[in-house]
Amino acid sequence: MGLLRRHLYLLAAEHKKYPMTGDVLTLGQQSVHAPLNEVMSLFKQQDVFLKELPAGFDTKNKIPDWKGTKYGHYTNCQAVAMLLGAQKVYAADVSTYENPDIVMDFSLPVDKKYYNAFDVILDVGTLEHIFDISTALENIRLMTKPGGIIILGTWTSGAINHGFYQICPTLFYDYFTKNSFDDINCFMLVGSALNYEKKAAIYQCKKPAMIQDLTFNSKTGIETMFFARKKVSSTENPKMQSPIQSYYLASPYWNRSPIPSKTKSPVKEIIAWLVFITRKWRPEFIDMIWKAIKTKKNLIYRGRY
Repeated sequence: MGLLRRHLYLLAAEHKKYPMTGDVLTLGQQSVHAPLNEVMSLFKQQDVFLKELPAGFDTKNKIPDWKGTKYGHYTNCQAVAMLLGAQKVYAADVSTYENPDIVMDFSLPVDKKYYNAFDVILDVGTLEHIFDISTALENIRLMTKPGGIIILGTWTSGAINHGFYQICPTLFYDYFTKNSFDDINCFMLVGSALNYEKKAAIYQCKKPAMIQDLTFNSKTGIETMFFARKKVSSTENPKMQSPIQSYYLASPYWNRSPIPSKTKSPVKEIIAWLVFITRKWRPEFIDMIWKAIKTKKNLIYRGRY
């Protein structure tokens, strides 16, 4: 997938909180779906101070399949990261096809020489293609410097067989909070799974939205964009802690706590009774509307990009 305009918007909008500094690692040769002038214009609209690129810096597309196509004039991720302040940008991939700087298989434990090596790790659209995703997440954790930033984007719904997985926010949230990351921010990008370059509605998640059921229109393609920072105190890289899903940890049933009794009003009792008796035959759009209303209470609309 790579960096679409919506991802570029979020990199710019969140730049003050999650700056692109120092050594940056990308998972795969990240494509950029915009020419350099459009990237710069979008960043300036978000009041991002752009670092001047070195003389002779290669800003051309680095995706071999794009050469000679209508995408051939697009820029590359290295130029995007450098504009935002990176000192050096490395691409890592299992294959040499797209000329990565580092050849590695993220399904295997990373070489210790890469521990705490990168100030920022950026991926939009690679993780879902890695079979051993727990090892991949562990590698990302180990390779991030204390105080460093991770920015991960992936399909969450509407892209069957695009990759091995469609990843929910709760996986990122539960894994990284359990493993020495905080300062977390998460976004849901609701657009098209048929045409990636169509604009998407961007919603910022309040904390409950990262761990509770979320329901969107089933005809859309939905992505997660996740930002987090490795705790400065995390210097020893202890063994990975496997998380238990927060949705269950928050349940009083899971904790065997007494379930608080709730007195419902007569109106709510009637509504609950109607929901129950109509469950087998009521039109699905009613459930969709009801679930969508509950979902959007935990989301903040940020616009369409």
